[in-house]
Amino acid sequence: MENIHHSIEEVANYLYHADLFIGLGSGLSWLNWAIGKHTAMINGFAEPGHEFTKKITRIFKENVCFPCWTNPNFTFDAGDWDWCPIWKGTDKQHICQKSITPQLVMSKIRPLLKN
Repeated sequence: MENIHHSIEEVANYLYHADLFIGLGSGLSWLNWAIGKHTAMINGFAEPGHEFTKKITRIFKENVCFPCWTNPNFTFDAGDWDWCPIWKGTDKQHICQKSITPQLVMSKIRPLLKN
């Protein structure tokens, strides 16, 4: 498979012309927001308002382990790709993200899609 790289300008152009961007709490979501587009963000580990607060539809499951990312009692370990300060090593590890179902995502984005 060929490794394709695009400039930030090319990526911004793709985002600008997209009907909808669905992303995580990452740089692409921020880029989409920065160019003035609405962002559907799937993020169960940070509380609402931690990222940008306008032109966003937050998709998360309430009443699960939430929000470790913005909890001052936890220190993020950037070297641990399985960082989960409460449930690491258990079936509930990353439950904040695993509990977000495709049905939940669709219920939140369907109103955003153009007919």
